[in-house]
Amino acid sequence: MTRAYNVIDADGHILEPLDLWDKYIDPEFRERRPRFVIDDNGKERLSVEGKLLGNPRVIGSLGSVGARQGIVKAGTLKYAEGRKGGFDPHARIV
Repeated sequence: MTRAYNVIDADGHILEPLDLWDKYIDPEFRERRPRFVIDDNGKERLSVEGKLLGNPRVIGSLGSVGARQGIVKAGTLKYAEGRKGGFDPHARIV
């Protein structure tokens, strides 16, 4: 007989949902909100008030679980392609 274990990873990291700044920032600051852009090298970066932030290789590496194992090719993953459990708590516990 098997036993089911319901486990919550206490060291799990989360990523901000893609629509966080669009949905929740005060309209007064909406034009200054962080947004994803494609840089001159074709890589996805986070732009905050005109400054590019994040790893120059690609910001999608934040959610690239599996890159070290070769499951995901490092430097190619877009932020939105990260594991859904990183954005959505319901997807995390399924």
